[in-house]
Amino acid sequence: MTEFVKRNIYSTEKQQQTVCEKKYHGKKDGKMKNFYTEVDGITMTFNDIAQTEDGMEYIRIYFEKPVEGGFKFLESTLPLLDVVATEGFDGNEQKELLEYASRNAFIIWRIARDGGADVA
Repeated sequence: MTEFVKRNIYSTEKQQQTVCEKKYHGKKDGKMKNFYTEVDGITMTFNDIAQTEDGMEYIRIYFEKPVEGGFKFLESTLPLLDVVATEGFDGNEQKELLEYASRNAFIIWRIARDGGADVA
């Protein structure tokens, strides 16, 4: 069973965004939630909170934009905002995307933490 739930949120720049929560219900009532926002044709998605081997919490975030013949993409993590992988976005675009993630980190953490409580 798949459900979609839409919520309107506002970034720190007062730009309205819609966060869509897609819930997948699996075995043993486990739930995995994925979220996305879309601004200027670029989609940002992020996962639930995960932990490194030493217990540090992090969230993987992904940006993608359709282009002729495929997608531009950038993968990063919060809280470090390091670039894990990228293709197609130039240095300035990467900087802007990471700044966007930084400005909205509090929202991302809150939603991921709320979603993470239901993950089996």
